[in-house]
Amino acid sequence: MVPISDKNLSTLLLCYIEKGEYFNANKFLTVRKMQENPLSDELMKIDDIITFCRKLSVARYDDKDESMVQSLIDEYSVKYPDLLDIHRSKLWIMDNNADSLDDYRAIDEYCKDILEMYPFDGEVMAIQAKAKMECGLDNEAMDLYNNAIYNTRNGLIWQIENETGISRIDLERDFIEELNNEE
Repeated sequence: MVPISDKNLSTLLLCYIEKGEYFNANKFLTVRKMQENPLSDELMKIDDIITFCRKLSVARYDDKDESMVQSLIDEYSVKYPDLLDIHRSKLWIMDNNADSLDDYRAIDEYCKDILEMYPFDGEVMAIQAKAKMECGLDNEAMDLYNNAIYNTRNGLIWQIENETGISRIDLERDFIEELNNEE
């Protein structure tokens, strides 16, 4: 491990967590845990956040258990009110249960609020795009879908090609071809 202070490591780990990449933060924290000296209070807090995010991810992506996701949100949202994973999970529940124009308008508004805090989150953009599409705002939805594809590595978001005709794989292929043609 490169010598780095716990304070600087905490900053790095929090950056990963703020991007919704708790799994990357966990890799570095695991290496730090192998050292003899105990974790600082800040790193202990980060370890708690990572554990929570892992539980939330399993409940949402693996088990697709809305009640467990809601239970975790209820337990941790006061402790971590600005955590991106909590907002994404709330949106997931809202989207799963949306069945009216009012529901999709509420999702659109909530996404707008989240994107003020996390302006480059492709997952939130994709959910907002779906909500806008359901509200009949097709042009805005297409712009958001396009931005979502450029702002995420989430393969589920890349699969929106069927709905929009936008293909991340084609976009990347075209970009690589452009780079090769410039050489």
